[in-house]
Amino acid sequence: MNNDDILNPVTDSLEACYLITAAFFLMSGSADDQESRDQKIKAISLLGLRRLKQAWSSITGRPVDVQYTTEYDTDEFARIVGVIAEEFREAEDAELIFEQILLNIENADLMKMLVSFAYAIASTDGDISSMENGLVSFMLNTWDLHEMKVSPESGVVKPDDVYEIWLPKLFAEYSFADLNPTSVAAASINRLSGKDVDNSSCFIATATLGENHTALTPLRWYRDDVLLKHTFGQNFVSWYYAKGPAMAKFISEKPVLKWFVRTLFIIPVATAVTLFKNNREEKKSAG
Repeated sequence: MNNDDILNPVTDSLEACYLITAAFFLMSGSADDQESRDQKIKAISLLGLRRLKQAWSSITGRPVDVQYTTEYDTDEFARIVGVIAEEFREAEDAELIFEQILLNIENADLMKMLVSFAYAIASTDGDISSMENGLVSFMLNTWDLHEMKVSPESGVVKPDDVYEIWLPKLFAEYSFADLNPTSVAAASINRLSGKDVDNSSCFIATATLGENHTALTPLRWYRDDVLLKHTFGQNFVSWYYAKGPAMAKFISEKPVLKWFVRTLFIIPVATAVTLFKNNREEKKSAG
């Protein structure tokens, strides 16, 4: 992909989503703060781009290859960041460029997903800056998402409204809850040890089945495509990320308990999820 292709992606394409993410990353000031930059790059490279691909595929109905590997997934993203950074350096008005980039998205569901994704990336260093809040509100207003407006009278989303009013509505549909600092740190440790970066999200299943069992795949799918799309599921995932490691450690040290959990719980649940997934896909194909 040459520089012109990067700056002129197909409308609603995955490349357009990457372009917006890269522009948000640069404009938020992350590139100037080394510690913040490093944390966000970890989140994007280890988990973020995979989640973005999955969300884009779910919304557009177009297949995308998502690999769970120990390798960083940033080569193309880093190239896009470099091209955008050059454009920003030469421009008199970076905000105008950002606005033009945002106009590559016309699908309202993609717009909402990208706002949620951008905010999740902004949150990975544990702090949301006023610049990041301002960029999120700029995205909302540029895309003119009428049904999500905070103030019907003014028709404008203000930066101070983003966190308390807008995001809870967003996360009810599009959640990237596992892009939190704890999950990113766990994924980073897994990468260094050569483990699947997403094993950190399946603590108990991994403890009872091992790291490469096929039952992990449907469980990850259920987390990403079902649980994280509902408020109850998001709360459960957050609770599980907090409690899961200790529970997994306890189970792994008790052979009999480990056998019971694997045989009577994990395997049956994974089987049920697989049947549910297949049935849903058959209905989608039939419809």
